[in-house]
Amino acid sequence: MKTPPLLLAAALLFWGRETGMFGLGLALAAAVEASRLIAGRLELTRDNQNRIADLCSAVFALAAAYTYATADSADAARLMLLRAPLFFAPLLAAQAYGASGGIDAGAFFWTLRRPGARLVLIDVSFPYAGVCLLAAAGANTRSEAFYPSLFALTGWGLWHQRPRWAPAPAAAALLAAAGLLGHFGHRALTALQPAVEQKALDIAYGLAVGRKDVFQSRTAIGSIGELKRSGRILLRLRSPEGRRPPALLRNAAYDVYKGRDWLAGSSFTELPGRSAEGTWELAPPAAKARTLAMDALIPGGEGPLALPAGTFRIEGLPAETLKRSRLGAVVVQGGPGAAELALSLGPGPSPASEPSPADLAVPPPLTATLARTARELHLKKDRPVEAMAAVSRFFEDGFRYSLRQTPGPVGADPLEDFLTRTKAGHCEHFATAATLLLRSAGIPARYATGFAVLEFSSLENAWVVRQRHAHAWTQAYVGGAWTDLDATPGSWSDAESADAPAWQPAADLGSWLRERLRRALRADSVRRGAMWGLAAVGLYLLWRLRGGLGELRARAERGGGPERPGADSELYRVEAELGRRGLGRRPEETVPAWARRAAGAEPRAARLGELARLHERHRFDPVGLGPEERQALRDGAAEILAELERR
Repeated sequence: MKTPPLLLAAALLFWGRETGMFGLGLALAAAVEASRLIAGRLELTRDNQNRIADLCSAVFALAAAYTYATADSADAARLMLLRAPLFFAPLLAAQAYGASGGIDAGAFFWTLRRPGARLVLIDVSFPYAGVCLLAAAGANTRSEAFYPSLFALTGWGLWHQRPRWAPAPAAAALLAAAGLLGHFGHRALTALQPAVEQKALDIAYGLAVGRKDVFQSRTAIGSIGELKRSGRILLRLRSPEGRRPPALLRNAAYDVYKGRDWLAGSSFTELPGRSAEGTWELAPPAAKARTLAMDALIPGGEGPLALPAGTFRIEGLPAETLKRSRLGAVVVQGGPGAAELALSLGPGPSPASEPSPADLAVPPPLTATLARTARELHLKKDRPVEAMAAVSRFFEDGFRYSLRQTPGPVGADPLEDFLTRTKAGHCEHFATAATLLLRSAGIPARYATGFAVLEFSSLENAWVVRQRHAHAWTQAYVGGAWTDLDATPGSWSDAESADAPAWQPAADLGSWLRERLRRALRADSVRRGAMWGLAAVGLYLLWRLRGGLGELRARAERGGGPERPGADSELYRVEAELGRRGLGRRPEETVPAWARRAAGAEPRAARLGELARLHERHRFDPVGLGPEERQALRDGAAEILAELERR
């Protein structure tokens, strides 16, 4: 399928506008239109086209490896999609400057490059226009003109490819109906997407814990079935002093329990720092500080950071802004997808707001149960530190950790059922219950989420934090500071480890290799070497292409000798004769397209299409023509020339 004139240029302009690369899209569109004017005057051989295809594949593979190693997986896929028109532009040029009007299928399939393989031509112009549209759709921004532009470009291409027997009004009506259905369908899908995403998080809780919402936490209390957690490594921690890192890394805190959700206010303050250097000050420096190296994934370059208590400085985080919520969560905006951070820690807690009435609130449906449990534990008679210890013993001795939840009595509150009947749950149960129990005893408390540091990897010589190490605990206000209380029984880490799949070691090895590659590619010397190496490969391929790029198509001399395969084709004599009669081949036309046009205008050249097919095989098919077919090309050309001379 050939694209109509100017459609490729319009698709490139659309891609450039939607992706913020309008200048680049304009340059490519101009190059495409320029190739229409000079295509056919330069020609590339089949081997040269294959080399260009190999270059595109090599550049795409190298770019994919680099992008995947330096960005989050989802971001890497999106970035590769956005840049796809750049990677495959040389392939479009190879078709434009070739003489056959297409790309040999061997450029895409190595098995078709074997000696004697039949020539199969593929027109890449229409697929390339589709790549431009897909790349434009991969951009994060959506203007009001996006859908109308997409529909106009798609409709333009489909209209050009409609069957000639189809009535034009019917085809136009079908296109209009498809456009309307697509408009309402995309509006409905846009409205449905948030609900589907939230439902997916509810079903597969914990798979997206790296993007924790600092305003709302879905506790999964009351969810039926087994929680599935991923073993993907999110963080790596190394202590230069060789000490064990802090056991808990907090990324959010909440003070309002409503229904089965924890909520927090949206008040933020910007933190001071030097964004270009990546240094941020979270609090005044501590006298007795320690350092901690953290390799962190930051999906999309935005979201809360999982930090240990007492962090007062972050280095190695180039970002637009760093903000801290009222409850102490630190959120990055406009940062990298992955970063190697240097954290400075003090012995004290992280800064957070003073207690408020919300930190003592207990939901009415649970007031009686919580008050009774608090009396049994004598929490109000104890000092805050002793009360925290009593709560920890209460859950350690009489409860068990479980990722699988069974249905409770109809109408019963899941948290009350956990405290009085099942006495089994996951960390959200224990953290919520401990927070509300301390509040019942008059001790301000908050619900905190983040990760537990549990596993040391001898392969990486570092502590690794996986998605399944996502955790929840309690923060109690004791002695003028917020203190962590992890009420979940210690057996929870063993239960999580037992849930690891058998292929976890292989996945860890792949993750380690990827991390090593990421570190290597961040080095300036390696990046410079890669650029020089890529430039050398490009120059080598250009040198190999010099013969095809330097040949002018001199039609008058084509029949003079067999310097190129098929240069002795008799069709060139027919082409020259028809050219004298005003039916010459246009610069942008392929031989088959010219043959169809000339045969329609000159009845005496009706066999021209058949001869064009033989000519193409004589020129480009490695097998060539058999003796009978070669003679048919000679006789057919002689017959047409004789008919033309008898006018």
